[in-house]
Amino acid sequence: MAAPGQEEDQDQDALGEKKVINRMFLSPSQIATLSEQSIEEAQIKLGEFLNFKQTSLKEAILLDYYTAGFCWAKEMNFSLVQLSGFMDLLNFLLENISDKHMTLGENLKELGKAMSGIGDTDSERSGDLTFFSIEQAKAIIDYLNISLFKYYKQYEYLFHSAREEHVISNEGPDQEPCPETESFNADALAGVSDEDLKSAVDEMLNEIFYNLEAEINENLQMEEEA
Repeated sequence: MAAPGQEEDQDQDALGEKKVINRMFLSPSQIATLSEQSIEEAQIKLGEFLNFKQTSLKEAILLDYYTAGFCWAKEMNFSLVQLSGFMDLLNFLLENISDKHMTLGENLKELGKAMSGIGDTDSERSGDLTFFSIEQAKAIIDYLNISLFKYYKQYEYLFHSAREEHVISNEGPDQEPCPETESFNADALAGVSDEDLKSAVDEMLNEIFYNLEAEINENLQMEEEA
């Protein structure tokens, strides 16, 4: 007999083997709570939800990443379902860097898979993010472009540097920046070049929207033949 939750996972697998994003980053109740908070309050709540420590530089950077993403999505007037899906996407892309060591190109392809089927009503052929419109999908890609992909090397360093770095307190007259923090900041300047980034994103965009156009045209043809 399947364990609790396993049957649901099996049902999801049976309904759509093409799913790319497989788990919920934040619960519906957590998303609802965050949606009612100010920016400062949302950041505090997110830190609590994620069990982040105040002394970890890595977690401080990730908290800023998630908070900025959530506030942007909220300003876009995303529904609670869309907010949840967007946060899942933000976490999914980071996990591809931290756990799977994906290159920028590989991660862009995974984003394309997750966005497949947007604008298509055929659930059997859809990806993970079909509750977004095509216009919202374009806005999401633009946001990811400036918030994550442009600084891809910085995030690779963040996850794969040899030592854990710590936030330096501003208290006391004799505080000096730690070498790890200086190294991190220097590496942040060595992000993906604008030319390489534009080329990679343009290629991914062309593929996504070419597939979307093909699917929409096929749906229209099927409706005419029905």
